[in-house]
Amino acid sequence: DHITGEVDLLKMDIEGTEMVVLRELADRSKLSLVKEMVIEYHYDRGNPENDLAGLLELLKGEGFRYVIHAPQKPPYHLYRNKPYSLIVYAYR
Repeated sequence: DHITGEVDLLKMDIEGTEMVVLRELADRSKLSLVKEMVIEYHYDRGNPENDLAGLLELLKGEGFRYVIHAPQKPPYHLYRNKPYSLIVYAYR
């Protein structure tokens, strides 16, 4: 309801509900109004709906390109089953 016109930059840091909000924006044709996004994506094994592959697919389907910044340091296998976050920069 808050997006009523063109948005230059949308920042999301919503602790694991990124896909819920992005799907709603896509379903309501609001993502077409957004030029760029900075999304702090939160992974938690207990929240399978917030799927990174699904998020990236949704962005691509809406015409976005993206860059991912993952601040975790090796060894990566230590993060496999633990919550973590990364930054997705989406742009047109």
